[in-house]
Amino acid sequence: MSDVTVLASLQWGEEKAEAVSSFISEDADIIITSLKGSNVRNEEGEISLHSLSSAIFKKEAMVIVPGGMNIDLDQLKSEYEKVAEIGDPVDNLFIDERANLVLPFHNKSILGAEESKGRRSGLRAGDLLDDDRLPGRLSRVLLSENKMDMYDQVLAKCKEWKLFFADFIIDTVPVIRYALEADQKVVVEATDGFMKDISWASYPLTSFERCSVQSVLEKSAIPPKAVTKTIGVIKSYSESLAECPFPTLFKDGEADSIKIPGTKRGWLDLVAIDYSCFINGVDEICITDLSALDRESIIKVCTGYQIEGEYYSNYPETRKIAVAKPIYAEFEGWMEDTSDVDSWDNLPEKCKAMLKEIEIFVNAEVSMVAVGSEGKIISK
Repeated sequence: MSDVTVLASLQWGEEKAEAVSSFISEDADIIITSLKGSNVRNEEGEISLHSLSSAIFKKEAMVIVPGGMNIDLDQLKSEYEKVAEIGDPVDNLFIDERANLVLPFHNKSILGAEESKGRRSGLRAGDLLDDDRLPGRLSRVLLSENKMDMYDQVLAKCKEWKLFFADFIIDTVPVIRYALEADQKVVVEATDGFMKDISWASYPLTSFERCSVQSVLEKSAIPPKAVTKTIGVIKSYSESLAECPFPTLFKDGEADSIKIPGTKRGWLDLVAIDYSCFINGVDEICITDLSALDRESIIKVCTGYQIEGEYYSNYPETRKIAVAKPIYAEFEGWMEDTSDVDSWDNLPEKCKAMLKEIEIFVNAEVSMVAVGSEGKIISK
């Protein structure tokens, strides 16, 4: 029987899912990464990576960039070199030959690469390996994109990428299929936050990407029936860097210990979480940044909306969520430092009571929390 755990970011993409991925990836045989980056600590402090996942430090695991991804090889190369500088060279990351490349005329834009792919004028990682085919293939791509004046520049870049990445570009589908049939442990990392999904979030104020579990499985060549467990990751409050409707935004005088100037933060929106859990088929939840609530005497969670005089318990379409007023349940804060808690039993009782109510509302077990500035994971 296959052992596949999928990690899904359920809010707006600021959930710190990389710490959860590192925790659940212990003893994994294969980790499928979405190249969303991570913060990695070593003796010199914290290193911020924008593409490489902390999964690459699981040296016993094979880390795969799947064929459904758009990939910026310049950025990836830069981060390979950054990690090598700290004495931990990357040798376990493999790129599927079907992965779509961000080319120089895309100006570092994943969206530009995705649009080219949709026009059938993209270039794949596997194209870099075929010296005889590449010039003609590149000519057709650049002609289609009206960028023939960049031919020499792009061809030189392709040769540079081949020199660096040739040994890491493979057909990953047989590898993944073997892992599933051999009952190996596979972890599929989170995509971007589901509440930015182009179909199901507050369109048009969304990402251009599909951000559901279903989409990441398709991108990763994982059949849905192989999935053993889906874990959703949420923060203990709401946060978004994107422009979007945000009913639970903190008001003046609320949650002063959590607010950061210039950052859009608000109380946890359980209606949105319940919506995400349902569509993504979430079995369990990890709540990150739990310690952020330690100094709040009253903690609110949104359990419904008032919209034009009507009560809503479901997450509605953009035109309605834009005018929604939150309806809150309130919990008495635990007013204790949780950053050094080392077991579930040692969490404050008031904290555990709130977590239990969250479980009931979203119909998914809260099986893990992350505490402290380093995001230490505590599981039940």
